[in-house]
Parts: sequence; structure tokens; C-alpha cells
Amino acid sequence: MVSLLLSRALHRLFPDAPEAIRVTVAVNQRGTLEAPLAHQCLVGAAFLEYGPEMRAWPLARQTAAYREMVFAQTTGEAVLTGLASQVGLNQMIHAQPSDPARVATAAAIDDMTRDFTSATVSYIGKLNFPAAEEYLRDFRLWTLGSGGAIVVELSAVGGRFTLDFTQPFADPLFVNAFLKELDGQGVAYTLQDTQPLEAPDVALPWKA
Repeated sequence: MVSLLLSRALHRLFPDAPEAIRVTVAVNQRGTLEAPLAHQCLVGAAFLEYGPEMRAWPLARQTAAYREMVFAQTTGEAVLTGLASQVGLNQMIHAQPSDPARVATAAAIDDMTRDFTSATVSYIGKLNFPAAEEYLRDFRLWTLGSGGAIVVELSAVGGRFTLDFTQPFADPLFVNAFLKELDGQGVAYTLQDTQPLEAPDVALPWKA
């Protein structure tokens, strides 16, 4: 639903944009791979495309279409194909002759990701802090998106959903458009605060 409302917000901002609106939503692949206790980061992605034919549909039909897209991309065969693709990318990065070359390759992949997707929606699910939850004012999930894309991080704690909207620029254009979609669906919310995200600038120890 968050992915769909974000897609609708982007379309309202840019109704004549020639490129497709695609939102990447995080998918926990442990169940599909029958490895529920795996410690590895078995998180993949489903690509949800807000196609022209569905933009005039009512919300319920759009929601069903997005659910079908997620289901189709989380079957065993689809997950294995995605994992094979990720392995190929990793091998391509590792095959580069130097660390600067590997960073440049990873940056190029980020650029392609940014050109392909409009935003990412990720989540950690329901947090479990039993008796402590009543004392939690908020729970933050801050991360940078692949390729510098918009990221909406979703968590459920203390009896409410928390959305952290992270973007690599200060203009609230997309946040405001998303909030208008919530207003349009009668979803009550509190905009708690905004603040700059200061990511560490790490100098990697390689020689050119």
C-alpha cells in the first residue's frame, strides 16, 4: 500500500513523464528459500510498475495488481533467478583489477538502478519490545537508497506505523505529495520532524 500511494503521488507530480514509475519493494526471501533461520541478508526486491493502463483504476484494483506483482516475483523460480543475477553482479565487481575500479563498477550499477527505479520501500516488520513499547516515542530507520533514490523505511512499533522518508535533497516536494495521498485516503498521520541525515564520509585505504 505504501508503494502504491508513493507511485500515485509521483504520477500526480509528473503526469506526462515519459518514463515508467517503478517502486522497488524489499522482499524477505527466507521463506521462499525455506531458510527461515538463515543469518545471511536474504532480502531481495520486487519491482512494482505503475503502468498507464492502471492509473484510472480504483484504489482497490490497483492494490490487487501490486499484490499480484509481488506474488509473481517471489515464487521460487523468480527468487532463484534474482539471486543468480546478484551473484553475477558480485562476480563482476570482484573481477575488477583494483579497489578504485570496483568502486567505479559499483557506482555504475547504482546509476543504472537510479535510472530504472523511482523509489524504494523497505521495512523491518513488527518490532517486539513488549513492555517497553509504551515508552518509545519513535523508532528511526535511516539508510541511503541505491543510486541516491528516495527510500521509505517502514516499521511497526508502539501500536503505530512509522515511516522514515529519506531523500538526497532538501525539497519536500515528494514528501508533501505522499502526504496528500494519505489525506485523500483518510489516513491520519503526524509529521514528527525533519532533519538532515549525516552519513559518514569514509576514506577507503587503497592506492590508486
